Amino acid sequence: MKRNTSKIISSSRRAVVKKRGLLAAVGVIGIFWALLYLPNLRSTPNWYGDETLTLQVGLELTKGHLQNRAVSCSFFSPAYNYQPGYAFVSGLASRITGGDILGGRLFAVLIGLAVSLTGFFFLRRRYGSPTAFTYAFISLGYVQAIIHYRWIYPHSAVGLALIGSITMLFRNPSLANDLKAGLFLTVGAFSNLLGIHAVLASLACRLLKAKSWLPIIVPSVLVYSGILVWVYLCLGNLVVEDLKDLREMYERYSVENAAGWKVLDNFYNFFTQDWFHLGVVLATLFCLNRRSYKLIVAAFVVLFLLLKNRQNLPLFYYQAMSVYPLLAAILAVGINCMASKIRLFVRPGDRLNSLLKWGPAVLALVIGLCSFPLILADNLPIKIRPWVVQSCSDYEKAAKWLNQNSSPADLVVAHWNLAWLLEARTVDVLMAAAWQGYPAGDYFPKPPPREIFVYPANISEVRYFVVTELDQGWTFHQGQVTVFLQQNLINTWPVIFTAGNVLILKNPHF
Repeated sequence: MKRNTSKIISSSRRAVVKKRGLLAAVGVIGIFWALLYLPNLRSTPNWYGDETLTLQVGLELTKGHLQNRAVSCSFFSPAYNYQPGYAFVSGLASRITGGDILGGRLFAVLIGLAVSLTGFFFLRRRYGSPTAFTYAFISLGYVQAIIHYRWIYPHSAVGLALIGSITMLFRNPSLANDLKAGLFLTVGAFSNLLGIHAVLASLACRLLKAKSWLPIIVPSVLVYSGILVWVYLCLGNLVVEDLKDLREMYERYSVENAAGWKVLDNFYNFFTQDWFHLGVVLATLFCLNRRSYKLIVAAFVVLFLLLKNRQNLPLFYYQAMSVYPLLAAILAVGINCMASKIRLFVRPGDRLNSLLKWGPAVLALVIGLCSFPLILADNLPIKIRPWVVQSCSDYEKAAKWLNQNSSPADLVVAHWNLAWLLEARTVDVLMAAAWQGYPAGDYFPKPPPREIFVYPANISEVRYFVVTELDQGWTFHQGQVTVFLQQNLINTWPVIFTAGNVLILKNPHF
């Protein structure tokens, strides 16, 4: 009797110690995350167009509006094809901070933490704590991950959906496990059309298990179908026309970016961009086994689908965040597998044994912390710097002046990186050109019907026209925007306020 009682007490103590150890591990990861993701979150990295667009759409959704400033938002158009779930939660988070971008970014970095912890728990159970910690520190500490998790991007939610799904698919096939994978995938479906890639990658991991297909597919199909029906009921045939335009755009991208053997070039350029991706290639060799192959299968499927119509993925890395968690997992598993093989030739009590066991995790931790000074100095290596706001403070100065000199009823032409700060009605120059019947790049490849506009984008009704470095470097060169500007004599409007690279022009008729 005493012996049985002591066994129960011993087992209970082990459970308590195990629980405390797990909480301590989560605490360490949480501190690492906080150091790399909370300092200067509002303005580091500088604001980027896709995130401020998502922020504005999300804020409108919290009011019950399917609206992208002056135009209706179907979530399936070339102008905005991210899904409403992520945008809505971003908008809610922004409301908590008074409509500021900080709330949306806080939600975004929490997605990064969720990705890290989801992979950590899975890898710890399957491969042990050293591999799990290596993954956690890599997934949060790679400098491009730091940059892109800080931006408000639905692609990160697809990455969360994918790593969550794969953790379920490593388990034995069953209705419960497959359905859990399918439910994880709905996180991606509510966020981005790239969620379809995550579904296909998950299917590839159960390709020979036909009974698993429906539980994996159906939840995301229901989400996408539900969104389509909802948007159709709200906006009618607009969503059908937007889907046609979106399909034409991606078909064109496929021809331009991956015709013939270009897709192989795209793979080569992607994996040779830096040490992290070269490391993934090497680590793949150690994951070619029954225990780990699903990581490779899922990652390859998503990368192939991405790279067949995108040759600029190394530059515009945010789209790769949908597969990034799997790449981090492959690197962590591969490195620790290689270290384990070397340990076979080392005596158990040797210090080298401990170094090989925990060295990869410590190295990943140190590399991640090397970015901390860059974060404090606002000096992260942003690859797409020409496409981001050059000075957030200049934009805020311009916004303050506009809010003091305009009313909510006024119409202002402003790039969306500035528009989210304004109280007046806003359009960008692409919308204004499209309103007058000019093609305006991929967003408006052909003049849209006036019915899609929530309010007029008529240049004659514009009180102020804001010119930013992003307009001069990009938007003015889309479609026939330059012709539109010339025809409307915008160059004759006087400049009445400047803030760095931001110029505010006033309509002389006001």
